[in-house]
Amino acid sequence: MRRDVLYSLAAAAAHNGGRLVAVLLLAKLASADVLGAYTYALSLITPLVLLAGLEVRPAFVSDVRGLFSYGCYARARSAGLTFAAVGVAALAAAEGLRRGDLAAALLIAGVGAGRIAWSTSELAWGVFQRHERFDRIALASLLRGAAQAVTFGIPVLVAAYSSTGHPHGPSMRYAAVCAVWGCAAAWTLVHVLMEQRATSREPGLDHQAAWTDVRRLAVQTLPLGLVQLLIALCDTVPRVWIASAGHAGLEQLGYFGALAYVALAVQLGLVAVATGASHRLALYYHAAPHEFRRLAWRLVLLALLAGAAVLLLSWLGGRWLLATLYRPEYAAHFPAFMLLMLAQCVAFPAGVFGFAVTSMRRFWVQGAIHVTVLAVTVVASAVLVRGPDPVLGAAWVAVVRSATQALLYAACVGHALRRMRTPASGD
Repeated sequence: MRRDVLYSLAAAAAHNGGRLVAVLLLAKLASADVLGAYTYALSLITPLVLLAGLEVRPAFVSDVRGLFSYGCYARARSAGLTFAAVGVAALAAAEGLRRGDLAAALLIAGVGAGRIAWSTSELAWGVFQRHERFDRIALASLLRGAAQAVTFGIPVLVAAYSSTGHPHGPSMRYAAVCAVWGCAAAWTLVHVLMEQRATSREPGLDHQAAWTDVRRLAVQTLPLGLVQLLIALCDTVPRVWIASAGHAGLEQLGYFGALAYVALAVQLGLVAVATGASHRLALYYHAAPHEFRRLAWRLVLLALLAGAAVLLLSWLGGRWLLATLYRPEYAAHFPAFMLLMLAQCVAFPAGVFGFAVTSMRRFWVQGAIHVTVLAVTVVASAVLVRGPDPVLGAAWVAVVRSATQALLYAACVGHALRRMRTPASGD
């Protein structure tokens, strides 16, 4: 398992490296409102695509008893992403008409195309993960990270150093549009040329699927899609509150998005570790409950230690990091940055508990957890984000949300562990 974890970390590093380059380019060479528009587009699109994807990958990986064929998972994913594409087009058109801004509509559509291109590959990664070929996932992530860095770098640098380039000018906004569409095209190419070919040669995959089985699978995995929708909405709600102030709101959202990305990049490293262990968790849950408990608590301990180290390093070097990565005005939001790091550190063990619950195939209970978390997030956003410092208020919302989620997931796992002596059943 140690090798799988290392490959998962390499994949996360490659993916986050590409995302970091994209955010750095927009933060350093464009104005904060351009970065805010990009963050706003991600906030609108991500919930829709995650819901439509139905979280087919973790369901496929945890299906150790072969309840559904690979073809069922593939058809369910294709149908969901077709629905997502229609929704993305409708959202982009609605935002463009509402704001009278063609660049905004094109940016939202391009971000949506990129998210769909990314989600298209996740089932292939599930095949690699089930066969513990994390080296293939790492290679695919490396190619995607490099593609994102290049496709963002070329148009943004050209716009920044052209004779008419200006951080607030239309050329920079359309450079961002070119970047997101180029990234979507590059990711699609990686999927077709590498991942699709690799899965077509994988032995033992049953590509046949009846639509009755696809419908049964969709009903079973719908809770996972709803959970991802609720998680994404918890990110979206405070960001939409910030952006609702118009141009000034987009600027503040740009600052918040840059701070939040650094915190998120830290969390994704731990998510990669848990992903590397998720298939082993599912196997242990059915075959070796004692090993399941042992591995789960080891991951929780790792999460707590990582959180303590991250908080200490953030306090010591966070202000310098923000000024170096972005610009000095971003470092002025250091208190909000520390709150966001605290929120992510609290989310570390919550994420481990979430992987454990998914490995148990307890899907519906996660919906109840995240409905509660979303309700708390909406109330906290209404109270805190509308204050004089929306960036700091949104950071406090993140802390409240993470604490609520951690407590609820811990209670769920504790209840399940107490019942480990009885036969497990999916919720």
